[in-house]
Amino acid sequence: MNRIQRKTDDLSLTWTIPAGQQLSNSIPLGASGFVGGLFGLPASFTGSSVSFEWSKDNVTFFPLHQEYSDTLKSLTVTAAKGYPLPDEVFGALYLKIHSSSSEASDRSIVVCPIS
Repeated sequence: MNRIQRKTDDLSLTWTIPAGQQLSNSIPLGASGFVGGLFGLPASFTGSSVSFEWSKDNVTFFPLHQEYSDTLKSLTVTAAKGYPLPDEVFGALYLKIHSSSSEASDRSIVVCPIS
């Protein structure tokens, strides 16, 4: 039986949404072989939902949509809670998170990937 194990050399990554912005920096996913993961929102997070943007080259990013739809893949969220990353994001090499509202100050979002 195969087991999913957390990488010991890369326990967490961090997205940062700068003050006054909705979009984070990118984190590397696909090149590291991650197959799952969690993310945790800070208590000060103000967005009521998040969506994602993906890239193969860390230059050009595309909004992640629901399968066979023009509807964005989004998650309803609450501050100070953790959520699983959607399975669809693990086909991307790079990933950004997008808050539904501008954040008043820098927000750090911890991502714990599983390989």
